[in-house]
Amino acid sequence: MEENKEYQENIVKKEETKNNDKEQILDQEKKESIIHEPDKTKAYPIRNFVKELKRITWPTSKKNWLYFFLVFVFIIFLVIIFAAVSWCTNQIWTMIGAN
Repeated sequence: MEENKEYQENIVKKEETKNNDKEQILDQEKKESIIHEPDKTKAYPIRNFVKELKRITWPTSKKNWLYFFLVFVFIIFLVIIFAAVSWCTNQIWTMIGAN
C-alpha cells in the first residue's frame, strides 16, 4: 500500500512540474510577444557604430606584419604550384603533339 501511495505522489509531483513548466513557457512567450518601443540607441546609428569601433581590440603592429608575411608566403607558394602544374601540362601537351 505504501508503495502505491508513493507511486501516486510521484505521479502528482511530475504532473505539477509539467504544469509549472507549461506556465513558465507561456509566461515567457507572453513577455516575448509584447511589442517594445524602439530603443533610443537606434536613433543614432553612426554614433553607435563609432562606439563599437572604439570597443574593438585591434591587433598589434607585430601581429599585422606577421599575418602580412604569412599571406605573402602563402601566395608565393600557390604561384609556384600553379606555375609547376601549368608547365607540366604544357610539356605533356607538346609531347602528345596537340599544339
